[in-house]
Amino acid sequence: MFDGNPLLRGKNEKVAITEEQINEYIKCREDILYFAENYYYIQTIDEGRIKIPLWEFQKKLLKVFKNPNPKKHVVVLSARQMSKTTVASLFLLHEALFSTKEMNIAILANNERTARDILGRIQMAYLNLPLWLQQGIENAGWNKSSLTLENGVKLIAASTSSSSIRGMSVNCVGSDTKITIRSKVTGEIKYVSMRELENILRK
Repeated sequence: MFDGNPLLRGKNEKVAITEEQINEYIKCREDILYFAENYYYIQTIDEGRIKIPLWEFQKKLLKVFKNPNPKKHVVVLSARQMSKTTVASLFLLHEALFSTKEMNIAILANNERTARDILGRIQMAYLNLPLWLQQGIENAGWNKSSLTLENGVKLIAASTSSSSIRGMSVNCVGSDTKITIRSKVTGEIKYVSMRELENILRK
């Protein structure tokens, strides 16, 4: 129990797990689509809280996110209102849960409120996970702007300003707006759109 909430697993908290649940854990770790369709909940206007019904293009996106070879960068350019944020939130939660190394995940948006809303979606989905599928939450690791897990993963919600995550080593970035990058050659800092970033990564 974390901070008095029985739906959240605290740091170093031991949870009883059956052989069937161990097999489920392995399936979720190895197959993001299995994890999504069986354990990832979203909030809808008409039906309330439901397991996510993935569209085919969303499944394709998730597969690319998990296996981006031969390049490690993935840039998505598509129409609006295609649930890209939902797919990105799902992917980031899966990365956070099953990472075997410490990592920082930055959730960036044009303002901090929007970034916090995206983190809130992830936290809502996290709350609906069974305890045996959760990572323990670090002390003071559950708030509106960050989520810190005992496996060394931290999710941070921030705006796309030039200083919001400056100086932080980030392993994964989720963004649906302009983001800030620094040139390794000149040190120049500039804002780029996702389309511009795609062109930069292709070079």
